[in-house]
Order: sequence, then structure tokens, then C-alpha cells
Amino acid sequence: MNDSASLNADTGDRHTEDHFNRKPFARRLANTIVRRQSTESFVIGLYGAWGEGKTTVLDYMDEVLTEFPDTILVRFNPWLFNSDEALVKALIDAIDSEIGSQLEDSEKKQELQGLLLSYGGKLAKVAGSVAGNGYLEKAGEFAESLADGHKSEPMSLEQLKDRISKALLQIDQRVVVLIDDIDRLTRHEIQQVFRLIKVAADFPTVTYVLAFDPDMVASAVAAQYGSGTPEDGQRFLEKIVQLPLHLPHVDRPSMTEYTLNLLDGALQEAGVQLTEGQRQRFSEVLSEDIMAAIQTPRQAKRYANAVTFALPILRGETEPVDVMLVEALRVLYPQTFKLIRSHPEAFLNPDNAFGVTQPNSEEIKNHLSELLKDHNPYALDLVYDLFPEVRRVMLGILVRRLGDVNRPQGVSQRRYFPRYFQYAIAGDDVYDAQITEFLADVVESPEKAQVLLANIAVGKQAAKFMWGLKDAVYSCNEEMQDAVLLALAREISGFANNPFRHSLVRQHYTVIELMVSLVEQRSPDKALALGKQLLDTLPLVYALYLMDGLENRERRRGVNRYYAEQEASILSQLEEYLVQRLEQCGSRLRDTLGDKYFRGLRRIVHIRGRPATEALLVQELNAGQSAVEEFLLSRSPRSFFSETGESRFLPREFGQESYSYLKALIDPATLLPYLDQYYPERPQPEERDALSEWMDGSDEVTADPHEAAYRMSERIRELHRAKQAKSDSE
Repeated sequence: MNDSASLNADTGDRHTEDHFNRKPFARRLANTIVRRQSTESFVIGLYGAWGEGKTTVLDYMDEVLTEFPDTILVRFNPWLFNSDEALVKALIDAIDSEIGSQLEDSEKKQELQGLLLSYGGKLAKVAGSVAGNGYLEKAGEFAESLADGHKSEPMSLEQLKDRISKALLQIDQRVVVLIDDIDRLTRHEIQQVFRLIKVAADFPTVTYVLAFDPDMVASAVAAQYGSGTPEDGQRFLEKIVQLPLHLPHVDRPSMTEYTLNLLDGALQEAGVQLTEGQRQRFSEVLSEDIMAAIQTPRQAKRYANAVTFALPILRGETEPVDVMLVEALRVLYPQTFKLIRSHPEAFLNPDNAFGVTQPNSEEIKNHLSELLKDHNPYALDLVYDLFPEVRRVMLGILVRRLGDVNRPQGVSQRRYFPRYFQYAIAGDDVYDAQITEFLADVVESPEKAQVLLANIAVGKQAAKFMWGLKDAVYSCNEEMQDAVLLALAREISGFANNPFRHSLVRQHYTVIELMVSLVEQRSPDKALALGKQLLDTLPLVYALYLMDGLENRERRRGVNRYYAEQEASILSQLEEYLVQRLEQCGSRLRDTLGDKYFRGLRRIVHIRGRPATEALLVQELNAGQSAVEEFLLSRSPRSFFSETGESRFLPREFGQESYSYLKALIDPATLLPYLDQYYPERPQPEERDALSEWMDGSDEVTADPHEAAYRMSERIRELHRAKQAKSDSE
């Protein structure tokens, strides 16, 4: 798509379609001026609000007036000049210039131009012109030559004006001066324009058409003429303007059609095609809420320009109708737009935005009402359309029309909200198009998809990628879902060790959750097959996580599950399959699992019984004292502790829960000789009595289970003290 944008200029529409049927009005006005019998100076006021189309009507009049050879057309914009003298000089110059270009050469023409040159010079001198010294010099020379030719003194302003009036009548041409943008001038400049037209430039055969907002101009002149009330300003205008004409009114349907045409152009340029449901939704909001704020063509253009700019940037990454509505808030209701941008949580999740503990309570509604007070009701209706949760709280309605809630890329979705206010995808976010490309490649070009995933897994986009992928993958077919899960299984270590991860968020948990969710949605046979594929593909540590997830009933709450017998059978088969992988590691199991070693042993003991794990542990303990110490440290219960930004796990007392877990893996009687060999100290009677409180009722048959537990507890504390002291010294 071409990067250029067809933005709508804030100028007249001379060369475009006459959307509001203003050409007949402009032609009638132009014809009336030309056919006017009187030669007296005449002032017409073309009244309209800012942006209502005054310049367009002047453009149409320009086209008509150029058809008449006996009419000299002058276009003048006083906004271009920033001083009284420059304004005076410029208006007379403009009339002089058009006379020079549109009249055939003759003595009358030369005389008239000379008179105008001299008159403008004297006016500028009266105004105290400094910048126009050269102009004054030429004007003075011409005035002296006129005086010499008539054997008289140099002419005064009144004499020059009289001579100009006679010369204009002799050339038999009507002069029409179209003056625009008067309402953009300062108060003083507005007063100067009217003074100039009424007193200094009220020549015969000259008709002035002044385009301005009457309320704005009346307010500007009221302070100078009268007591300063709007009525004083209007009375002053009545003295200047002999024919006040208001622009023909544009009805609501015509303005709506005009706005829609501009927006259709924006959609076409962006390559965005709305569905029928999207068109219906936007049409309703446009007619009810947006058009309430669009009263002039300029407002329609400004809105369409904002949409033209935003749509191509956000195409495919946002909900297009939401983009158009947010831009309506930005351009037409800026106060509300700023409120949303500065208080996102209130609109994304009002139930939790105000510290209220009871969802749906009246207190939440009161908070929102306070936040939204004094905002335009049409703007609020746009808010209710964009943010269903706000609508639910304020109006008690969650869904007004089909599709109101199910807008995955809508501004009400937390992941997408920033895009609507930044005109960009944040650095840690990922384009939806990239996720779509990954989903297509994961089946058709799996190697390409794997490379993309490998880069994302270790980059700062990992979290947002998984967020978006989770939303997208549920709508894919099972073949694509399987391919996605297997690709994720191959890269899960990258997600787990992502350098940009938050200390409390690990993306491999998100990956495992997605796997668990999709496995549970399959039929029993397919669930078993997919589960085995994932257990085979995942690194063994994360295969343990997956098995834990599949067994966690809380994680599966609310999902359609198999009958209990089928479910138990599938989980048993998957656990058996996992244990076979664990057993294949043999003596490498501890190195393979690291700190998850005992999690693996728990799986083995659950399927094979304690003799299998005891054999593995005895093999380790036989390696010597360091192996025994490592075993003891690994069985220490720990508590998470964070201070001054540093996180560490600190040991807790070795209690009943820890002892029960241990004896499930190895008989304490088997462990006691190793403790005797390396730690021969015996517990004192009072210490043995303390341990007996949780040892009573033990079904273990050992020489002294209390002693094994005590020695483990004591030694674990000593080992941790030594380890912590070494760590602190380093």
C-alpha cells in the first residue's frame, strides 16, 4: 500500500463535488452583484461559523465572476498582514494589481493605477508606515507629477479619493473584492478592516463581500463601539454591512453523508473493509453520538483526517471501528479522550480501579459517576460503546448489540488499549500480524516458525507474544494447535530463562497452562496422544510441570472433562509414560532435573513404589559425606524471603510434613547408618521429647526414628548456616 495519505485540506472545495448545494447560492449572489444598477460602494456580509464553508462559497463566486469581462475580481486575505500600514497598503495594492492585469492598457488605466498608488502611499503615511518607505517615495513622485500637470499643489487624501472615484466610473468596470478570514484576525485588526472598507476604500463601482463569523466579529468590535455588549457589536455591523447573508443551512442528513464519504475514503486508503456487523455498529454510533458534534464541513474534515492517519498505522492490530470511535473522542470530545488516556484502569476494570472490595456495588458506580461528571452525554455514550464494563456499571447493561463484548482487538482489552493512544505498537508488544504469520508457518514452514519462536522466547516481547498467542490459538484447528504446542515445548527453556521476565512471572508457566488447557479439551484418545507427544518433546523438568498441571483439578475447573474413570486412566497412563522417561536417565537423573530431582522421585515412587526410589538414593548416599550433605540440603523446607530487592529462600524447621515426604522415598532405618557415620551426636532427652510430638503415631519400624529425624533437623540447620555465611562473605 502506498505510504502517502490523502488528508483533507482545510480550504475551500472549489474543485470538488458541491456536497451541500452551495453553487446555486454562490451563482445567484455573483449575478446579483454584477447586475446591480447602482454604482455606489456596497458591502455584503457572508455570515457563517468557523469551518461552515464560507471560503468554498467565495471560491464558487470566483468561478462565476470570472465569466463576466466587465468585472474585475480581487481576492484579499487580511490575515496575511500583521500591521495597520501593511493592511492598508495591501488592500489598495490588491485592487491596483488586478486593475493592471485585467484591463487593457490605456491612459485611463495608467491614471487610475497612479492614483491608487499615490492614495495608498498617503494612507500608509497616515498609518505611520516605516516598512513602506519605497512605496511612499514612488507615490509621492506620482502625486507631485499630477500636481505639476494641473499647476496646483500636491493633492490631499480627499482629493485623491475623489479623483479615483471619477476614474473608476470612467473605465466602466465593476470591481468585486472578496475578503476572507476576517474572523481570524485580532480585535484591533478586525476594527481596522472595517474602518478601511467603510471610510478609506468605499469607492464607487466597488462591491465588497466579507466572509466572517458574525458573533465573533460583533464581539470584537463591540468593545470599541458602544458599551461592549454583543448588541453593540451587531448594531455596528448593521452600519457597515448593507446586505447580510447567512450561508444556506446544511441539514443533518447531508452533513452525515458528507462525513461518511470522507470516512469511506479513509477506509479505502487504509485497505480496511468493515464487516456488515461493524458497519451497522458504526452507523448507529455515528448518527447518534458523532454527528452531534459535527456541525461544519471543517469538523468533518478534521475527524476524517484523524481517522485517515490512524487506520493505516493500526491496521490489523486493532478493531477498526474502535479506532474510528477513539479518534472521534480525540477530535470532537478531547476532554473525555484525555480522561480515558490518563485513567485507563477505571475504564478497563472499574470493579478494581477504586479500591472497592464489593464488585458491582453502588460505590463503584458513584466513583465512576464522579469521574465522568461534566462530560458531554454524547461523549459518554461513546465511552459506553467502547468499554462494556463501564456500561455494565453505569447502565446495568453489558450487551446492547451483537458483538458488543466479543471484540478481541478492542480498546477495552488490556493488551490493546495502549495502541489506540500511542499510534504504535509498544516495544515489548508484538504485532498481531506476526502471530498470524507464526500460526500459518507452524504448519506449512515449521522451521521458519521455530526460528521466530526461538528469538521471541528470549526477547522482551515474550510475555505479550504468549498473551496474544493464547487468544489466537483457541480458534485454530487441532492440527495447528498441536503444532503450536510442540513448537512451544521445544523453546520452553528460552521462555523460562527470559532475561526480561518479571521476578514474579515466569513465561514457561503460561506455556504449561496453555498446554494443559488444550489437552483437556481433546477427546480421551487425542488427549492421551497429545499428552505423550508433549511429555516426549518437553525437557524433562518441564514435563514434570505439565504432569502437575494436568493433575491440578483447580486448573481444570469449569472445563468439559471426561468421565472420572476415563480421566483417571489417561492421567495414569501419562504418568507411567513420564516415569519411563525418568527411569531412562538412570544415574543422570539428578543432573538432569537439578533442584526438581525430588519432584521426579515423587513420580517414580507413585508408580513404582519406595524400593525404586530408595535404590536410587542409596546409590547417591554411598558416594560419601558430601553426597549426604547435598541430600540433606535438598530436603530442607524453605520459605521465600525478599529484602532490599534481593530474594532468597531461607530454611525452616524440619517437621512432620518434611519427614513424611522423606519416608515415602526412603526408609529412615536405611538413612540412619549414614547419619551415624558422619554425624554421631545423640539428641538430648528434652530434644527427643520435642520431636516425639509429631513422631507419635508413626508407622515406621526403625531402631529409633526420632533420632533420624532429629539428626536431619540439626544438621540441616548447621549446613544452611555455613552456606549462608559463605555466601555473605562472597
